[in-house]
Amino acid sequence: MPALLNGDSEALFAAVLLSLVWATFFFATLITRFARDLVLVLEAVTVAVIVLLVFTEHPTMLPALVVSPLVVGLWKGARGAVLVLALELGAIVLRAIQAGEDADPDVAAAITLWFTAGVGLAMIAIFVHRTSRARDQTLHSYAEARRLLTSVLDLSDELSAGLDPVPMAEHLQGRAIDEIPGCIAAAVSVPVGDQFSPVVDSPATDHSAARQQQLRAAWESKAPVLEGAHFAFALRTDTGPVAVLHGIVRPGSSGVRQALASMELAEATVGLDSALTFARLRERATADERQRLAREVHDGIAQEVATLGYLVDALAARTSDPEQEQGLRSLRQSISRVVGEIRRTVYDLRSENAPPATLGEQLQRLAAHLRATTPLEVTMEIRERVQLDDDVAHHLLRIAQEATHNAVKHARASRLLLEFASSPDGFFLQVSDDGVGLQEAAGDSQGMTIMAERARRIGAELTVRNDGGVTIEVRKQ
Repeated sequence: MPALLNGDSEALFAAVLLSLVWATFFFATLITRFARDLVLVLEAVTVAVIVLLVFTEHPTMLPALVVSPLVVGLWKGARGAVLVLALELGAIVLRAIQAGEDADPDVAAAITLWFTAGVGLAMIAIFVHRTSRARDQTLHSYAEARRLLTSVLDLSDELSAGLDPVPMAEHLQGRAIDEIPGCIAAAVSVPVGDQFSPVVDSPATDHSAARQQQLRAAWESKAPVLEGAHFAFALRTDTGPVAVLHGIVRPGSSGVRQALASMELAEATVGLDSALTFARLRERATADERQRLAREVHDGIAQEVATLGYLVDALAARTSDPEQEQGLRSLRQSISRVVGEIRRTVYDLRSENAPPATLGEQLQRLAAHLRATTPLEVTMEIRERVQLDDDVAHHLLRIAQEATHNAVKHARASRLLLEFASSPDGFFLQVSDDGVGLQEAAGDSQGMTIMAERARRIGAELTVRNDGGVTIEVRKQ
């Protein structure tokens, strides 16, 4: 525009030339698919040469210096913008050498001004590029996650054993008992924190500190690890160890190492690895769903039922009929029990994703919740010398929640004892009440079965005593 207003034909020619350069390289970026970075670099070099070295006497062309850093910064980010600015700086140095002592101070100041402006616009372009790229990456990640999840769902329908790790581990357990000479017990365990937790277990298998060390040695080795009557062998895929197959053989049994080395376990191990990965995904999705349900229950039905209780209170305060008043008070007590049950449900749902804490701290929260929402007299005894692994603590907490839930809902108890102890040698959890004892379970009741299954998963023993109340113990030594 300044060239047109001043009638400067040389400057006008320079402006037209720059326009042709930009148009040429723009169409080049549209046509080429594999050399766009090179095209952008050549464009920046060409513009810098035209502005700084050819038309040296026309400072009206200097604003063109900001175009390449801005465009390349938006397109390629920091790396491209820095490269273009370095090329422009090189051209500026060459111009200074060419001009020597005859350099015009006003032109040098204008070059510095527009180069600085190019740096500033390049920084803005880099920020915009990073923001846009982060948003695009997020959308791409979700799209890729959806594609992978859909593939997993489609594939799981074609798998004969599904994606449940327990049946797959049971298959490996059965093969060990059948194919390893003298094998009397076998289990499949996976690492959880610093300890190994069984996917499937056997009452005869040992989970002592010495066995944990043996499992760790097998995990880190490609060969079977034998210690007396105990064997351990890492199940591996191309990506590394997946689980440890371990167990006990009869004294004097021979050929154990050879049998382990010759077992064809590759296909079963890949299946177990896939199932364990899917189980972790399912647990994460379940945790998110539990949080959502907790919010919905707390903000929805819990508030509605609480409001209903307030309405019953208002009706009871206004009635003059003693019989009607007694009926409303009975209704209010029932509503209070329902509200308490809802609060316990919300607590159970949210405790799944509570901030990290030791099991002792979580049990103390459980006791405080019971004192606040039930008439029970709750006694706590905590002797926590070591912090348990997250998986073990999770199963023990769920057992404690189920046991206390039964005491509140079914036992008609007035006192409850919650005791927990942990040491390097093992742990002990006890929940006992002074209620009416165990009653005949409903046909669809699975509470005791699930608690026993959880105890087996962590290598512990669950004992239930029914003597003037119910005592549930979980012990591992």
